Amino acid sequence: MKYSRLKYSSFINEKDISYIPFDESFVCNETLIMKLPEWLTNFRVNLETIGCKETISNLAKIDGPALIIDHPFSGSFERQAEYLKKYKGVSFCCDRALYKCLEYDFIPTYVVNVDSSYLCMSFFDRPDVRKVMDKVTAIFANTTFPLTIRCWSGRRVFFTPLFEWSITESMSAMSRTDVINTGGCVHNTCFSIAYALGADPIAIYGIDNSYDKIEQTEYPDVEHKEYYVEELKRSFIVDPVYEYYAKKMFQWISSIKRKTINTTQNGIMYNSVSKMFGYKGRIKKMKLSEFVGEF
Repeated sequence: MKYSRLKYSSFINEKDISYIPFDESFVCNETLIMKLPEWLTNFRVNLETIGCKETISNLAKIDGPALIIDHPFSGSFERQAEYLKKYKGVSFCCDRALYKCLEYDFIPTYVVNVDSSYLCMSFFDRPDVRKVMDKVTAIFANTTFPLTIRCWSGRRVFFTPLFEWSITESMSAMSRTDVINTGGCVHNTCFSIAYALGADPIAIYGIDNSYDKIEQTEYPDVEHKEYYVEELKRSFIVDPVYEYYAKKMFQWISSIKRKTINTTQNGIMYNSVSKMFGYKGRIKKMKLSEFVGEF
């Protein structure tokens, strides 16, 4: 049998039973509990109807810089976007920012999707996006909503998102796809992939992980914080989810030996790593026009 379950059918021996009392220190991964059924359903459908023919290790290594592009909540994407089309290196575009790049005649190397929600279909099911599908490689989690993937007629590359390890390991083996630490969101996924492919430096544009106003939040019922960015002389609003995303990226920047450049000039990511969350690494600040001119 392809997937033998014989090893699970033996009689239970008393010596095999483990008793683990409840521990107050246990932390519930609510996202995993809430989203796991959706992830597994999407994975099964994708494996059976679409397949995962290519994975991250099939992509070309990056000898030089990579630019990661997202759509910010604080500030404006348009502020420096005119300089994007002058950049000739490898670029990773978050799914929700692709249409904005196309407005400025910039076609990225890759577009990345990790969210399993059906809502992401709207990022791809667009006339302007369909025109460039043959020029862009789409990188999907194998847990992506199946119809989102089917909206993409160009090259597709897949990966297994890292969550609970025993499930991740099984999904990776069944789909024969590489495991990527997503850091919880699409722009962190882009960073993780750029690093895996060898990019140096890694630049970010449009990644802010913060809001200008509380009305922009996706999580109105949770406590928000205000972080003051000294370099910008102003505060930004941050919810626990964006705070996690920011901490994860700062943690990665602190632990790698490659240069990270922030061209966004807005949001909490513009602050120094050491000042914001206590990590040792730092983000070099540079205007997008300067980055494009140098790299």
